Amino acid sequence: MSGGEKSGVSSIGTLLGGVKRLKIDDQDSSTPSRLNDAFPNHWTSTSSWGSSPSPSTGGKLPITIYSDLNLTEDRIACGVSNGSIALVDTSRPTLPITGSAKGAAKLPLCRTHRKLSSLVCSKTRPELVYSASAKDGTVCLWDFRLDTLQPTLTFSASGSSRIGGSESASKRVRPLLCLDVSPGDQVLSAGTELVDEDSFILFWDVRMNDDAGNGDKLLGAYWESHSDDVTAVKFHPDKFNFLATGSTDGLLNSFNLLEANEDDALLYSFNTESSVESIHWNTNTIGSLPASCLSCVTHCNQVQIWDADRGDKFVNFDRPQISKAMMRSNPEAAFVNRCYWQKERTNGVSSMLGLLTCSLKGGCTRFIKIDGEKLEPNGIFLNQNAIVQTAEYIPNSNKWLTFDEDGIVRAWNMEESNCGDEVETIITKRRKTDVDHELTKPSSKNSSDNPSSLMRRDMSRRKKKL
Repeated sequence: MSGGEKSGVSSIGTLLGGVKRLKIDDQDSSTPSRLNDAFPNHWTSTSSWGSSPSPSTGGKLPITIYSDLNLTEDRIACGVSNGSIALVDTSRPTLPITGSAKGAAKLPLCRTHRKLSSLVCSKTRPELVYSASAKDGTVCLWDFRLDTLQPTLTFSASGSSRIGGSESASKRVRPLLCLDVSPGDQVLSAGTELVDEDSFILFWDVRMNDDAGNGDKLLGAYWESHSDDVTAVKFHPDKFNFLATGSTDGLLNSFNLLEANEDDALLYSFNTESSVESIHWNTNTIGSLPASCLSCVTHCNQVQIWDADRGDKFVNFDRPQISKAMMRSNPEAAFVNRCYWQKERTNGVSSMLGLLTCSLKGGCTRFIKIDGEKLEPNGIFLNQNAIVQTAEYIPNSNKWLTFDEDGIVRAWNMEESNCGDEVETIITKRRKTDVDHELTKPSSKNSSDNPSSLMRRDMSRRKKKL
């Protein structure tokens, strides 16, 4: 397998061969010239790469669904739904995958964790990656300096006497849905599915393991703060003892882990009245944003920001507001990837909080700035035809890497000069392509064609009140 610029499809990812787009109408709500004026930053794809479809996926195109930037910003850990884990070299984009210290761009050298559900890079060692499994309920630590396909450490909670909840809880395998590691790599935390009416937030001390490399001894667990699947766990970037969690029960919780028990540790329980997909800590004071706040993206593509110090909701952005900031016509097509920090173009030093957004119709990827209680157009990705599955912003080099549903990995740099004519030409051409596509696209009776089914996940129960 080899990689090269603009060469086929990615070697890392899930299977989605011949990606089927939702039949949904969505287009720009303004003229190309006004779009150019509204979006000050223009991102162009400087390189893209991939490989042939993998035989393990039946010849279908693979797609990366999880990613995380390491601390030195020279590697991105990538996770695949078939369980493969690999590293993308951000400084050498034409060599997409680093499978091991000795062999580059060889998929068989990728580590594998069955039914991979989450991954995160070490906060102290750029070569270490943690992954979680929804199959066996384990967390694996991978050292990419070693020419081995085996994990360095494996953490599990099965059979632990530190698990509470129902009588059978300690004997059950708890599928893990999310994972994070604290600053300093001292504590691992993972959230589980709801099993036998119990869902857990699990904690391990990374330093506690036996001679065989098993870290089976839990520090402890919480099981009373959420009543459904725990879908997100996120440590504070500077304070190892603060943890935020989110769930399909609609609650966004924050904890102080230094407290002796779960009741005392729970600082705030925010009712999102939705289903939490991802969490982002915001610790820089920008404009009118609180000095310390939590932002979350819901499975209904809403974005909420909460004051983590006072416990108040600061702002809520719904789909119509997000679609308006994207300057698109159909709110039901607005898709939020997640929240990101990005450098301001004005000075290249200060940061802004924003949203990477796409249209579910495809052909539209834009960065929306969060300016206090307002959303503002900020960045437009030129000639982006696919929906972004996951992405990473690289601050030091001020560029993006996107992992798209078509299997292509793309590197994006910001244009320094005004490229209004190019933006207008690209958007006008895309509109004509969309019209031609609609005329030739076969009809479908799939339920996913109904705009009301475009929510990425329905809530399964009523939400708890604050």
